[in-house]
Amino acid sequence: MPTTTPRQGVRAAFKNILDAAELDVPVYERMPYGGAEQNSVVLTIVSGTSQRPAIGNRITSTEKGLEEHYRLQVDCYHNDQTEADKLADAVEQIIMEAQDDLEETYGIFDVKKVVDIDTLPPASHLRETRILMDFQFYTHRELTA
Repeated sequence: MPTTTPRQGVRAAFKNILDAAELDVPVYERMPYGGAEQNSVVLTIVSGTSQRPAIGNRITSTEKGLEEHYRLQVDCYHNDQTEADKLADAVEQIIMEAQDDLEETYGIFDVKKVVDIDTLPPASHLRETRILMDFQFYTHRELTA
């Protein structure tokens, strides 16, 4: 299932998985220009590298491409610390339980959490809580030439 647009496909795949779970908060593929809602989940690609798959640029005997390794940052925002914990736990559980679907439907492999941070509100008088998690995985980029 290689694509020439893996960045778009990766964000859309994780959004689809989280939307299907009905978290009762909006899930954004990236931070909206006007900012996200106070209770929400925001997906951001924070790093990526390319490398050749096993032999040359071959993914399969009929497909040429590259392995694209990404880290997806998932920010869970909530106006209550306990609810932020529940939201982050739910998001992580959904992603971990969706490993087969991510692989078989979206071609996203070896998903694992590599960062998990509770952050402070941007100002001491604000109640907003943000939990940041990074997930590492790889997918494939199709080479058409």
